[in-house]
Amino acid sequence: MGFGTRIGCCCALFLLVFFAGGVHGGEPSVSGRIVSLAPSITETLFAMGLGERIVGTTEHSDYPPEAMDLPTIGQFMRPELERILVLRPAACIGLADSTSPQLVHQLERFGIPTLLVNVSRLDKLLESIGEMGRYLGEKELGTRLQQKYTKRLDFIKKQVSGQTSPRVLSVISVSPLYCAGPKTFIADIVRCAGGEPVGLGDGKAWQGLSREAFLWLKPDIIVFAAHTGGIPDWMRRPPLDGARIMSIDPSLIIRPTPRLIDSAEKMAVFFHDRD
Repeated sequence: MGFGTRIGCCCALFLLVFFAGGVHGGEPSVSGRIVSLAPSITETLFAMGLGERIVGTTEHSDYPPEAMDLPTIGQFMRPELERILVLRPAACIGLADSTSPQLVHQLERFGIPTLLVNVSRLDKLLESIGEMGRYLGEKELGTRLQQKYTKRLDFIKKQVSGQTSPRVLSVISVSPLYCAGPKTFIADIVRCAGGEPVGLGDGKAWQGLSREAFLWLKPDIIVFAAHTGGIPDWMRRPPLDGARIMSIDPSLIIRPTPRLIDSAEKMAVFFHDRD
């Protein structure tokens, strides 16, 4: 390969890196417009102060209120490729366990990279904030916020350390009846708040329950976070009448976002009757 050819290849490589967003801290990063492929991603990006870079998101992205003004690209589980392409994003960000691999492949064919983050557990959510910061050329911001949220959680844990742990069942749907299993981000914040999350031993994250199974679990506290329907009367009658019920806005607990920390603070107060 001649000298001129080598120079040409180097220039082409430089242009490729430059237009992909450059390099930040030794890692490739993306600058410019972002499409969010999940309401939780949208909310987290706003919490990071990066909301102005979002040019589109899925339906039901309703927090913060500014998110409702963004163009929608379809349903959370079925984003529409055509709508994304019209927005001409530099990149998309989605969820590892829900964003369609087919969509990711289609986006790549059009030269649009996609970052998929794992937020299935609370520690993964914190890691994803640092990961998104690096990806978007905001490494220091992501690291700083990750550390800030970790310190808040550590403070909550310290406040409830040594106290009795009530058995907590987190209800996320009434009809059909579903709860959050012990291996979920919801269970993680229950633990942070000093509770013991209970559920079936089937290993599933989101567990369908019969009323009999619900009674068998014998919760001391029911965290009620169902989107539709009020608290059923049977949850207030024997043998559950001794269980305390904490009703909470579903968006504070069902979405893996930094607002989970606010939920942990509320739970800690409720679980341990702190003022």
